[in-house]
Amino acid sequence: MKGFRTAALAAVLTVCSSFAQGQTLSDLISAFSGEWYSFDRVRAQSGGVCEIDLTTETLGNVFVARSKSCGAGLDLLGAWGIADGQIVLLTEDQRTLGVLGGNQTRMTGDDLASGRSLILERRQPSGFVITLQQAIRNQSCLYVGYTADCSDKTDVAQLLAAKADATVPLTTAARLNLRNQPRRDAPVALVLDRLTQVSAFECLTASDGIWCKVDVDGTVGWLARNGLRQQKWAVTTFELATEGPVLEVQP
Repeated sequence: MKGFRTAALAAVLTVCSSFAQGQTLSDLISAFSGEWYSFDRVRAQSGGVCEIDLTTETLGNVFVARSKSCGAGLDLLGAWGIADGQIVLLTEDQRTLGVLGGNQTRMTGDDLASGRSLILERRQPSGFVITLQQAIRNQSCLYVGYTADCSDKTDVAQLLAAKADATVPLTTAARLNLRNQPRRDAPVALVLDRLTQVSAFECLTASDGIWCKVDVDGTVGWLARNGLRQQKWAVTTFELATEGPVLEVQP
């Protein structure tokens, strides 16, 4: 989506009735305020990691937000609020930059300023990420699926270059969930069999590796490239495709 979307923010901070019972606006502000990070290389500026701070300092009917070492739209961040149970990122004059959902350790959604998807994470990684990162440190490489073959590190640059008019063909290396957001707790839209071929039109870097956005017969979702085999071995779940048959997708 190009350009900014004008947000109807008059009721941003008065939507408590739409939240789950027992979950107050104050609870949500407390849960989602504070420091968040984007590890997307496109957003990193001045050699740093893109960092944003969602403060509890009021700015009219929203809150002050700040960014550091950020580009690709997040450099315009000046405020934030909550609407319809989602986090809304705003410019200081309250134009919408992004709309995010998720949990207290990872938020995902759409960045309306740059047209890219957005992953924001806390500094402290989740338990799964800690286990995955430890497995990677203990290995000489990332294994491909259930094999003992090492993944090609040079594939990363090509994956991160994926875009709508220059898609990157992929082949799954294991049976793999297609999720509707780049979060491991997001709903599963489809399950792809091993050796299914798809094309990625966007890939992002997160603390748990690369996530790629694909379209499978009209179902758009995200594939996590890194996974754990037997809760011990760090693996890649898909690789750059070579020529071969496209297998059926299992609902």
